[in-house]
Amino acid sequence: MIKSIGKVTLAGLLAAIVLGVPIKAAAQDQSKPATPAAPSAPEAPKKSRGTTFIGKLGEIDKTAKTFTVEEKEKKLTIAVSPETKFYKNENDANKPSTLEEGVVGQEVTGSYMKGEDGKMTARNVYWGGRAGKKKKKESDTPAPAPK
Repeated sequence: MIKSIGKVTLAGLLAAIVLGVPIKAAAQDQSKPATPAAPSAPEAPKKSRGTTFIGKLGEIDKTAKTFTVEEKEKKLTIAVSPETKFYKNENDANKPSTLEEGVVGQEVTGSYMKGEDGKMTARNVYWGGRAGKKKKKESDTPAPAPK
């Protein structure tokens, strides 16, 4: 009977050691002070493509550095910043341009970003439309084959 009690005790001790070690190790991991994380750099704002506009140039206000675009259903007033890039479509090529070179009534395309205050600021402006984009004409579409 003493032998059986000794075997049970030995088995119990071995089980306690096997089961107790991982618990004790896990407890130690939790009690360690957390290593201070390196201060992360502030996240840069996500670069987005902006919102595109296509329409006719309404007017240019050189003092307020804005211009209006008359789209099909609405009229947009877009501000200009020092980062705004202007291009002029000449002979199907985009040439660098300025705000002053816009002509009222001509086609204008580009993109703008909307700020937190709701102000639209131009990123790219193409006077006369963007070069390299073919406009669809009725003559460009193939005629249906005769039956």
